[in-house]
Amino acid sequence: MARLKIFLIILASVSTFVARAQERYYLTGKGPDDAVIWDFKCSTGRNSGYWTTIPVPSNWETQGFGNYTYWSDPENYKTNPEIGYYRTTFQLENTSEKFFKLVFQGSMTDTQVKINGRSVGAVHEGGYTQFSYDISNLVKAGENLIEVSVSKPSGNPAVQQAERFADYWIFGGIFRPVYIDILPQSHLDRIAIDATMDGRLKLDAFIINPQRGQKIVAQVTTLNNEPLGKPFEYNIKGETGVVRLEQDFKAIKLWSHEFPNLYKIHLNLMSDNQLLHTIQERFGFRTFEVRDYDGFYLNGKRILLKGASMHSFRPETGRSLSPADNLADVKLMKDLNFNTVRTPCYPPDEHFLALCDSLGLLVLDELPGWSEPLETNIGNKLVKELVVRDVNHPSVIMWGNGNHRAHNPELEDAFLQWDIQRRRPYKNAAKTESWPGENPGRFELIQTQYYPTYKELTERLSGDQIVLPNEVLHGLYDGGAGASLSDYWQAIQESELGGGLIIWALYDEGLMRSDRGYTVDNQINKAPDGIVGPHQEKKGSYYTIKEIWSPVQIGKNKDETGIKDLQVENHYAFTNLNSCTFSWKYIHFASPLASTSGYSILKEGSFKGPDVLPGKSGKLQIPVYSDLRGADAVEIEVSDPHQQSLWKWRFKLKNDRHYFSAFLPKQKGQPVQQIEGDSLGFQSGNVTIRFDTDNAGPKSVIKDTVVMPLVMFPKVVAEYQKGLYTASEDQPLSYSIKKQEDSFTVVYEHIPGFDNLKWTIMPNGILKLDYSYTLPQGLYYYAGVGFELDGSQVRSKRWLGAGPYRIYKNRNKGTTLNVWNIKNRINIPGEVYEFPEFEGYFGDWYWAQLNLLNDQTLGMMAENLYLGLLKPNAGEDPKNAAIHYPEQSGVYFFNCISPIGEKWKKPEEIGPSAQLNYLEGSQSGTVYFNFYDNSVDNANSNNIEIE
Repeated sequence: MARLKIFLIILASVSTFVARAQERYYLTGKGPDDAVIWDFKCSTGRNSGYWTTIPVPSNWETQGFGNYTYWSDPENYKTNPEIGYYRTTFQLENTSEKFFKLVFQGSMTDTQVKINGRSVGAVHEGGYTQFSYDISNLVKAGENLIEVSVSKPSGNPAVQQAERFADYWIFGGIFRPVYIDILPQSHLDRIAIDATMDGRLKLDAFIINPQRGQKIVAQVTTLNNEPLGKPFEYNIKGETGVVRLEQDFKAIKLWSHEFPNLYKIHLNLMSDNQLLHTIQERFGFRTFEVRDYDGFYLNGKRILLKGASMHSFRPETGRSLSPADNLADVKLMKDLNFNTVRTPCYPPDEHFLALCDSLGLLVLDELPGWSEPLETNIGNKLVKELVVRDVNHPSVIMWGNGNHRAHNPELEDAFLQWDIQRRRPYKNAAKTESWPGENPGRFELIQTQYYPTYKELTERLSGDQIVLPNEVLHGLYDGGAGASLSDYWQAIQESELGGGLIIWALYDEGLMRSDRGYTVDNQINKAPDGIVGPHQEKKGSYYTIKEIWSPVQIGKNKDETGIKDLQVENHYAFTNLNSCTFSWKYIHFASPLASTSGYSILKEGSFKGPDVLPGKSGKLQIPVYSDLRGADAVEIEVSDPHQQSLWKWRFKLKNDRHYFSAFLPKQKGQPVQQIEGDSLGFQSGNVTIRFDTDNAGPKSVIKDTVVMPLVMFPKVVAEYQKGLYTASEDQPLSYSIKKQEDSFTVVYEHIPGFDNLKWTIMPNGILKLDYSYTLPQGLYYYAGVGFELDGSQVRSKRWLGAGPYRIYKNRNKGTTLNVWNIKNRINIPGEVYEFPEFEGYFGDWYWAQLNLLNDQTLGMMAENLYLGLLKPNAGEDPKNAAIHYPEQSGVYFFNCISPIGEKWKKPEEIGPSAQLNYLEGSQSGTVYFNFYDNSVDNANSNNIEIE
């Protein structure tokens, strides 16, 4: 007890002592936001050949220097290398009896350093790992000069091939912080921790200049410095710079991605009861296992890894990130319901890993390299730098031994040597590489081969190795990422060997180019691979992934139309649903005549979830109100124990016909009159409609005196495997007119492509179209009926349906039922990011309005049809992520819509939901058109919530 009291006194004075015994002196900023100005000269490229200044840290390309480089350095990099020369001064008060360690957290690529004109040591080769020098004999009291030369290409052929021949932007410069640690001569250099789920803690303490008679006293505390257990110590005998300490703890809180419980270890170096030096390190008690021929286990529970690959990147600053950038990245992935991130091709910022520790995100931490392996000698050095920096992060669960073909099995021993936890280094296999390929090493039992087709995935899952495709469903443009994720994820979940899925990639990595008018350069289709755009613009796949990967899933019984028996599934590994919060709302949607969109809330509440254990299912009991008039739907939102929203489900309370009722007049409208002298001209109120004799529809629709800019001549549109469908014209068009009470019908016959086509002119000028068509039996991307409409004539759209993002046959999750209102906007994949997109396929819609440039509104309503709007832009060279859609801009009503592929795979290759539509027999539909007076339904215009 006396020893514990002494330690608590020491602990209370640590903050004061650290300032005296150890100081961290930053020579740069901690990121781009607080960068420090250094003198700088670039050898070649933009603004080269003269001394100027540059903020540090940064990539010099983003500051207007050198050359923009994608994929590889120029061919003349050996004879004309791009080199950056840096210099600045720093002040030291006293240098006697102290140890000075200079640390570079990241510098691309070969770095040579001088202090006061003298070299600090050998050139550091490699751009992504942290390195340091002992500069104790080089610094002096007063002003000191540091000079750094950074060669963008590497003089080491192995580093050049591994790091600088890659499918991403290649940068130069000191892009991560540089600092000096000022320490006692005898001090603790670092520690390596292994803390397991059974409470066993062992650590290796690495001591610089150890002395006989010294001892290390350790104390574990909470993050609030409350002691966990008693202090434990080790007496130094002086013969080694590494000592091992061990201790057992009880009543610990385990670390996991669901509950990221952290502790601190305080390590004090003592001499004759005098404190010489202290360091602190955060850690978590947890055990991660790779059980061969089985799966991944965290704290004894089998888990499936779900996430994406993420490079460190920002359009304005390249690979130089601020703490705020790293926090934004982790928050984004947590919101996506990821539990894992892969940091491909190189390790991330250390601050990023600290955030993964504290917020709960598993990390696959990767050795630098893209397609070529590091040679063993330099590889061993970079492995040491990677592991030594990152060894204590509980979030790091495995090491990636290079990317693609960059695997070098001879480096496996180095990973195990420097990692006290002996985490497994795994092989990343390229998409065209056979498995396990040449020299797989001892750890080939995790099948990571990239971009499997659905067939290949299921075949691998029926084998005997853990399956974890580390790049899958390539997110080029609007395809990939969320497309067919349900199929792939279901296959992983149902397999005994499923390890998880890692999507490529989180971000579009477009660089802001000052030489191109400050526009984002994605290198056409090379870099726009993301679930989000370069500035976190959320694409449709974002919400698809968020819904599919929500650890809580809610659904209704197939025969249940209400909300009495909602089914809830718990896909967590450690969380009981009784620690989650379930919020509910009864809502009423805005009507087609209202001036606003969204919905009004009639009743709302929340409750703690039911007692449902991980991996189990149960029922939700939402309050039911029989007298709640006007309720259209109920919304249920689930938040995890940390108040992170997982997803919102919205269930209809009434049949589809109810949602149409607001579209059609509730009272008998003005009867339709046939215009005298014009048998195909009709008038109802202020709407005049004239039908055509040569085409099967209205040739003009005039409201008051304004002509609606819609060519209402319907045509069948379809695309099958071999091309576009073209209807044959074998007979002259004919028509007939019939009066029906206060309406008229115009029936056309012998229309190319159609079996039947009938227009009904209803009171108030509402048009009803009934049609049917028969296509040749076979497989189709899409099939439907449409009208031409110039997109430039459309201002905005407002609709009740699933939105606001467009969908595809194999990407129909992630939308929400609501009344949406979106302005017409330009969206060019990889170039212009204006989400949600205006054009394309939309599903589960009930009514829609197009607000036109002539201040008129075209309303539409249909049953069991998909809506197609205008003409989506597929982006330049979209590969297999091409959008199959009619060539002409228009308004379309589809019986079936197209799937979308990913960059490397056709739609048909990525799962059951992505198969083309098999059609035989007649297809039909009914569509209503309304030309509104734009009057306001005041009863529905209050208390509207906009989403």
